[in-house]
Amino acid sequence: LEDADHVNDNPRIRDGFSSGSIMGPKAPGNSDRTLMDSGFINPLDTTMKNPKNVFVDKIGQQYQALVSPFLLGNYSRHEGHGMDAVMMASAPDSALAVCVHNLYHLQGFRRFIFVVNDAKAHCHIIFDLVPQHGGPQDKKHICLQHNSFYSDAELKRLWNDADNGEFHNIHSGPPEKVLRGGKYYANPRMGWYLQQFSKMLISRLVPDLSEQYLAIDSDIIPVRPLDYIQRGYDGKLTIMMPQVQKKPDQWRDFSRLVFPELERQKSKLRKPNKNYVVGWMIFDRTVLRDMVGTIGEALLREKQLSDPFPFNVLQVGNELIKENNYFSEF
Repeated sequence: LEDADHVNDNPRIRDGFSSGSIMGPKAPGNSDRTLMDSGFINPLDTTMKNPKNVFVDKIGQQYQALVSPFLLGNYSRHEGHGMDAVMMASAPDSALAVCVHNLYHLQGFRRFIFVVNDAKAHCHIIFDLVPQHGGPQDKKHICLQHNSFYSDAELKRLWNDADNGEFHNIHSGPPEKVLRGGKYYANPRMGWYLQQFSKMLISRLVPDLSEQYLAIDSDIIPVRPLDYIQRGYDGKLTIMMPQVQKKPDQWRDFSRLVFPELERQKSKLRKPNKNYVVGWMIFDRTVLRDMVGTIGEALLREKQLSDPFPFNVLQVGNELIKENNYFSEF
């Protein structure tokens, strides 16, 4: 394992952390203007020079990839591709082991980035669960924790005075309680929000992240081969989107605020009752940068919130949660 304090010994990682553009993508409809022109600085391209608790896999490629015929079932092994998998993992458990095994063998993922609650306790165990480790020229698996994305001052802002602080409603949870063991309990949401932001901010700490990447929760088990992206004869990409038959009412207030033009054309929407909040999704870095820029511009315009992402989202989320409404990365 390689701690973040020594990660600069690796030339590939050193170059990534020491350089990085903070310019956002070009704004739609105006090729000469960027999203930064409005005063909003897009943080997704801003690499961090001294992140805490980021570990890089150093295990060599000295053995055959671990494989379970039982988990493969009747399917043959999938050929590898260049897309990374970014996994939210609460602990190195059996669900994570099966998820990683099947993403590797059934769906072709060869590089994994794990985001956990406690990197020092769990990362060395998680690396042992990966079916195969890269050679000298291959990109290494990485493991870090949700707090790694934030400075000490930002962490204090996120966690200080949970009862009466800036985001106390998120810390307290929505009015709707959860039933566990026959009793109703509060459902604090700050950790849930930070997990969402980790999927979106991952390029901050992994500058060589693939242009498209899979963001997935570690308790989701893929059971068959699947090509998430297909390229047409014209070069255009078709990206598979997960969905469920459930009205997205919990997310619509935020959507109306940021994308009002969609609401004005509601009758023209092809699938207004489809919900994309499932637990996995392919993210495209260019699309993601553009979306975060749009969110920042909308919240500055509609709410006069000048904080960068994700603090602007948390400020809105702290109000919406009182009505059981939320922001979702999906």
